[in-house]
Amino acid sequence: MDRLYKCINHNKKIQRNLLLFTILILCFTLCLMPLKRNFVTYRTPEELFDNCCDGTIENIIYGDNSCMIYYLSSESTYSYEFAENKGNGYKVVSIASCERLSYTFNSSGTLEVYHIKNTDDYYVVGTIGSVDKTIEVYSGDNKIIKSNVKQLNDSTFIYGFLDSFANEHYMLVDGRKVYFN
Repeated sequence: MDRLYKCINHNKKIQRNLLLFTILILCFTLCLMPLKRNFVTYRTPEELFDNCCDGTIENIIYGDNSCMIYYLSSESTYSYEFAENKGNGYKVVSIASCERLSYTFNSSGTLEVYHIKNTDDYYVVGTIGSVDKTIEVYSGDNKIIKSNVKQLNDSTFIYGFLDSFANEHYMLVDGRKVYFN
């Protein structure tokens, strides 16, 4: 009987230690996740930016169900943050909800296309080898698609919204086709 009591008591200690370990891991994980970024809904993208990012907003590009906040960070580098419109406000788009569909690196520059999951919103960021103020995006059959791609001041940095995306899409820059794939 004494042996059975020791065995049961030992199992309780193991269960208690496992529970304590699980609680510690959960607390550590929650501490790493900024609550403001992941669980709070903000009325506007500006309010979201003020609470979650550090820097100065350069521009906000609106998609149909989300937006891209393009900003100058406190380290003097340009960056961007995606926010999803939840109907009652904006939430930061998590890494799991943002998918990079395309990455291009060639003599024309670098381009990345992102898709905000559960929406039809696509965004492009990158550099192009020219300072061309007119940026239009075309489908594979040479039709202009709805887009809002902008160039940062007089630099070669571009960013913007695409209404749709396919590997055949391209931008016309200085009369040259720059493909997204």
